[in-house]
Amino acid sequence: FLECDHMILKYIPYAELDYDEYCASGITVKEEYSRVIIPSMLDNKKIVAATGLYVDEINNQISYYLEELIVEEGIKFLQVHCENCPHLKKISLPYSMLFLNCEFSNCKNLEEADLPDNIEYLGWSIFEDCEKLEFIQLPLSLKAIDGWAFCHSGLKTIVIPSGTKIIYDKAFKECGNLKTVVLPK
Repeated sequence: FLECDHMILKYIPYAELDYDEYCASGITVKEEYSRVIIPSMLDNKKIVAATGLYVDEINNQISYYLEELIVEEGIKFLQVHCENCPHLKKISLPYSMLFLNCEFSNCKNLEEADLPDNIEYLGWSIFEDCEKLEFIQLPLSLKAIDGWAFCHSGLKTIVIPSGTKIIYDKAFKECGNLKTVVLPK
């Protein structure tokens, strides 16, 4: 986090990493900083959750240059807001990830989101308005897809895993390119 003067890192129970919501506003971002990596270790302490990182074009310039978000192995819970990132193309999540409550909405160029096999929950509006996201492999462990998760996305095909018990209202609303939906038996 280059020149992130406003960042507050504090350790709370379960070694959760908590960022001050304004930390990104203190970052000076240049074109060569197109990747954000969320670490699983900080000061020799294991991090299992990352919450409260806000990256969007309204609050800071990092959103303009962000092309790839990488979350290191060991993180189990992720809650970030990376909305309106016009160049974000790829999201890489670790196998350790269990719970994903993020917003990548309106990331018009997002083409690839690697979801690990362990994820049980996809949060509200996670891929809403991601027009170039044509396919996503949902993990077999997925139990719930929250509302508006893929609303207005570019999905062409979706296969709902057999373990998915809840698909909330408007999860696939107005997916104009969606031609094939495979539901479990």
